[in-house]
Amino acid sequence: AAPATALPAPAPPRPTPPAAAAATGSWQVQLGAFGSPAKAEALWKRASSRIAELAALRPSYQPAGALTRLRAGPLPNRPAAERVCAAAAAQALPCFPIKP
Repeated sequence: AAPATALPAPAPPRPTPPAAAAATGSWQVQLGAFGSPAKAEALWKRASSRIAELAALRPSYQPAGALTRLRAGPLPNRPAAERVCAAAAAQALPCFPIKP
């Protein structure tokens, strides 16, 4: 009879960025206001590819007079929004929490 072989241990789960766990909520972060929607979209593409906490969020582009605000969310609460902003600030990206 062939000797029994042990199965390899399963790989540990990959860590989830803090914002990824926040699929619901009404908090957002604002990453800037731009003279055109195209500039806001370009910043989102660059920032969300470099900052994991942003990659887990959905962008929104909100008109504000002649500007387009770039916001991202949803986040469950202010501490979660502050964590995302801290990660953005570490990459020299301005950011502030937006209250629901």
